[in-house]
Amino acid sequence: MYLPVVSNVAASVIPDFLQTFYPGIPLKKPAEQITSLVDISTITAQTGWQPRDLPHPALCKPCTA
Repeated sequence: MYLPVVSNVAASVIPDFLQTFYPGIPLKKPAEQITSLVDISTITAQTGWQPRDLPHPALCKPCTA
């Protein structure tokens, strides 16, 4: 089963997002090193699927289409 998502959220908002919604949750690496909240490598490798939609503008600074 796949749960495809948009993967191109600006990495700069991830540490704030994690602190706001998941405070105290242990991370596998520092929040500043996390570039995506979801790993889509399996669906991409197995099906070739790539996201076409852009995330909400507030999460995408700067975004390029």
